[in-house]
Amino acid sequence: MATLQAFMDKRVLLVMQDGRVILGNLVGWDQRSNIVLSDCVERRFSLESGAIDSPLGVYLVKGDQM
Repeated sequence: MATLQAFMDKRVLLVMQDGRVILGNLVGWDQRSNIVLSDCVERRFSLESGAIDSPLGVYLVKGDQM
């Protein structure tokens, strides 16, 4: 996880195991690959209306969910 240092305080996109797409600013992580994002949105895609963003705020993602 040392390579994540280059992404600190930058906008990142995570694709979850269940297919959800989460965008947010990387603010931290730990040795178990858990990720903390701020200013998050969940992006959902639709054929009719394109991409729809739902605000989430601060979000903690468990490492085994990505």
